This record gives sequence, C-alpha cells and structure tokens, in this order.
Amino acid sequence: MSSRLSSLQTLIKTTLEADATFDTITVLTEDMADLETKIIQSLGTANNKGGKTGAVVIILQPEADIVGANTTGPEAKVRVRVQVLEDLLSNRDADLGTGLPSYEIAEIIARLIHATVPAGEHASRKLRVLSLRPIAVPEQLPNTIGHEVIVEQLRSLAAS
Repeated sequence: MSSRLSSLQTLIKTTLEADATFDTITVLTEDMADLETKIIQSLGTANNKGGKTGAVVIILQPEADIVGANTTGPEAKVRVRVQVLEDLLSNRDADLGTGLPSYEIAEIIARLIHATVPAGEHASRKLRVLSLRPIAVPEQLPNTIGHEVIVEQLRSLAAS
C-alpha cells in the first residue's frame, strides 16, 4: 500500500514528465538516493536528458496539517513544494541549455498542476497552486538561482 502523502508527490512527478517541456529537464523527488549528486549532474554538463543541461526540478516530500478528524480517517491540507534550480551559465547557453529560465519553468509547473484532479477523487479534491516565488539557493551551487511552486490539496489520510 502506498502512502496517501507520497502518492501526491508521484502524481506531480508523472504530470510534469508527461509534458514535452520536461523532455530536457530532469524531475527528481526528495526521497531519491544521492539527491545532491543528481542535482549537481542535472545542472552541469553531466546531464544527458534531451541533450540539454542547466535546470532541474525537485519535488520535496509532502507536509500535512490535520484540519479535522472523522470516522474514516483524518482530513489534511497537504502541501508539496516543487523547486526549480537553474545554473545561469549552462542553462542560458544557446547550444547546451534548456533556454527556459527558472521562473518560466515554475510558471509552466503551476499551469500544469493547478486544478488537476487525481484519478478516482472528487473534483473538490483538485490541486491548488498557492504561491510561486524565488528561493534562496545553497552556497555550494554558485551561479544558481531558484523558484518554488507550492501546491496544496485537501486529502483524506484514511487507508484506501
């Protein structure tokens, strides 16, 4: 049985990867082994996704605020942060880069995810984009900027 929280992370990943924009942009989840190495590879010349480099998307682990308990299981507002990192030098290179700045990738993510209704769920359980904003990037990633999209869904944590 998969977690009700991690299934939301998976839904976002598969939704993004189904769009042609992400044919050249690596989409990672925070729970992957050796995530830091994969991020550095995706931003640098080691990335082979579609022959482009310079941008990566990381879907962080979901967080939940319980908003009410009921007999079938607690209801929660579940939030997932989707971060976009862009190495300015490699991503803006006309031959090697994706050509999409991090803020534009974040906007595309917001458009793809907003109002998505997970399979088997009522329309009232659609995903909502709460915000899109710049983020601080760790010092070990020089020349890198980032943006974040915060997605929310009201979700039952009851067993399926």
